Amino acid sequence: LRPTLSPLDAPPLTMLAAVAVAEALQRAAGLKAGIKWPNDLLAGGRKMCGILTELDAEVERVNHLIVGIGLNVNIAPGEFPPELTDTATSVLAVTGRRASRVKLLQEMLATLEYWYLRWQKEGFSPVLSRWKEHSITLGRPVLVTSHRESYEGWAEDVDESGSLILRLPGGERLKIF
Repeated sequence: LRPTLSPLDAPPLTMLAAVAVAEALQRAAGLKAGIKWPNDLLAGGRKMCGILTELDAEVERVNHLIVGIGLNVNIAPGEFPPELTDTATSVLAVTGRRASRVKLLQEMLATLEYWYLRWQKEGFSPVLSRWKEHSITLGRPVLVTSHRESYEGWAEDVDESGSLILRLPGGERLKIF
């Protein structure tokens, strides 16, 4: 993607992709997946999709942005490696039927394009609103771990930058990027 924006404004595009995948799964496979902030899709408490965004940018502008989407589609429950058996799932494992990867990809690309164009016209608010509808993070206790530290608290909200607003046990609000 080649959006006209500052690198600081790029993180919400990962959330936009999560909305697109969640809606494509619903339409193409009849599967309702929830979004775990900011970039994973889960069904039945297990991860079925991860989304990563990489960008090439200068100080003030993004040159291009690559959205990588890894989705488990037709993997049977017994085919996951032992270390993933309790944490991973697939469209097949959840629905009990194989899905057409071509149809699923077509729906994902069409839905991604819809949300990308809408975001360019209307900003992040409609995307964020839809992301919150699909969220399984908000209104729950969470543990957020980075490479430096961990925070435990209540997932209170996500703001216009895509940051998680975490309420710590002492009542302090912390913004997680």
